[in-house]
Amino acid sequence: MTEKAATKDRQDEGIARDWPMRLVAAAAFLGAAALFYLLTHLPVSAAVTPTQWTAARTEALTLAVPAASLRADQAVVTLTGPPGRDASLTFDKAAFSAKTLADFAAMDAAGAGAIPPVAWFSHAQGDDKATVEVFLEPTGPQPTLSFAPTGHGEVADVVLRARDARLRLRMVATADDPRTGEQELQGPGGAPAIQVAGLGAFPIEVVLPPGAPAMLQMPKADLDRADIRPGGRDQTSDAVALNANYLRLETGGGEDRLRACGAKEKAVTLALKVGLSGCQPLIRIVDMGLSPAGVSVEAHGFGFEAAGGAPTVLLSLQTITGNPLLAIALGGGYAGLAAWAGRIVFRPLKPKPAPARKRARAKAP
Repeated sequence: MTEKAATKDRQDEGIARDWPMRLVAAAAFLGAAALFYLLTHLPVSAAVTPTQWTAARTEALTLAVPAASLRADQAVVTLTGPPGRDASLTFDKAAFSAKTLADFAAMDAAGAGAIPPVAWFSHAQGDDKATVEVFLEPTGPQPTLSFAPTGHGEVADVVLRARDARLRLRMVATADDPRTGEQELQGPGGAPAIQVAGLGAFPIEVVLPPGAPAMLQMPKADLDRADIRPGGRDQTSDAVALNANYLRLETGGGEDRLRACGAKEKAVTLALKVGLSGCQPLIRIVDMGLSPAGVSVEAHGFGFEAAGGAPTVLLSLQTITGNPLLAIALGGGYAGLAAWAGRIVFRPLKPKPAPARKRARAKAP
């Protein structure tokens, strides 16, 4: 073999031995970059914040209730009107429940059930408080209940809507003295369906199909004296366990301003966005409220959360920039790694040294 061919072989062998180290350096650099990206982008489950979620006008607050937790005798939420003030509900595609039809028949008012209910009015007397209990009857895998504040001028409206469930509303004109109060039902075109006087606590139930709206209306000035809370009217808040799979706060444009998907504390998902599938009932609704600002819920628990589309992550850029020592440590460490990897990857290729015997022979005269 000629000296030139031997030198070429040594060069090839030297390059072959040099590449593994170059690959290790490149892999270390790229692995660190990938780890930093995942730490700053992968959603992590944390305590739900803010604890108070408020849907203002043109927004909608939606809570997803586990289908297995819904019971026919357990209201999801209860709305109570202000004392001594009238309240009204208007419906779309509503029908009387089987229980109310049976009650009408017992009152010799069976004909009233033949008229589709379009609106319900409570006429207050004294300190009467109209009450509406909201039930969900599951029709799909993930029942939801949404509240959308609307209204104009001196009137406040809250639109209720259910998805993957029928919406059943149980209404009474008074929650206190059953001998007082008056309630009125209207049919299409304002035709009276039935008027119940002196039986304010007589429950009237209507059922709406999934997606059909029901609008609660009351004077805006009285919203602070109205009430909305989890559970039925005969339950205290402490006795109610209303857990939600997820919460979402939608803007008028259909985008989510806030969303939270229930999950175990410190769980991590490989999805880069917070979705609403596979959520666990780990978000607890402890209180609700009506005010001129809108409809609110107080939520505790854990979940993947996103505000304006940006999820809560393991290591946020705000955390890094807000901690100078952490920023210096991460920046210095990554700069050092980049410098080391650059020296290894881009260093000149050197051939394998010739054996000592061949070097001595080459020097001989």
